[in-house]
Amino acid sequence: MASIPKPKSEQWDVAWRGFAPGSWQSRVNVREFIQRNYTPYEGDGAFLQGATERTRGMWQTLQPLLAKEREKGILDVSQIPSSILAHDPGYIDKERELIVGLQTEEPLKRAIMPFGGWRVVAASLESYGYKPDERLGEIFSKYRKTHNDGVFDAYTPQIRNARSSGIVTGLPDAYGRGRIIGTSSSPTRCARKRSWTTAIRPRTSSGCARSCPSRSGR
Repeated sequence: MASIPKPKSEQWDVAWRGFAPGSWQSRVNVREFIQRNYTPYEGDGAFLQGATERTRGMWQTLQPLLAKEREKGILDVSQIPSSILAHDPGYIDKERELIVGLQTEEPLKRAIMPFGGWRVVAASLESYGYKPDERLGEIFSKYRKTHNDGVFDAYTPQIRNARSSGIVTGLPDAYGRGRIIGTSSSPTRCARKRSWTTAIRPRTSSGCARSCPSRSGR
């Protein structure tokens, strides 16, 4: 025999048990939910515990490596594209570790993540004195589409023009996130009384959108 589902109101009563009621129950209002339901802690830090001997020992193991990293900028880097199984297991001090797993097989050895975008990986390697692997450069430039490339492929000519004109910022620019952030200053500067459609036009030789007045110092 199938069970009879509870009415929605009863389901919410169970889900919200223990919380102070408010308008957050009928609409998204995170601020009110927090204000009504948080309990401030006004005590001191007596309940906190210091680092254990095991933790202090591992920290001491890292000190000479951290000193070398500060001298060089980065201690070392692997040019194997990062993935879950890209590197052998790495430890700081295997016998002392409770939470294990480093990014690569050695402490402080950096990994590269070219699936987001190759250009930023190559530039980062060069900035620290490493020569980017030419085979990887070919693979991620010719054969393997990166996230950054995929996002750019999805842009319409209008979006590209808006990006070039400074109307929207935060587009991939080789870092692979694809965020779009509208700015209030650039549209005002470029077309105070014009529509966005008018402002999003091909750039002229001066680098501005055609509807944009001259912008010195940009």
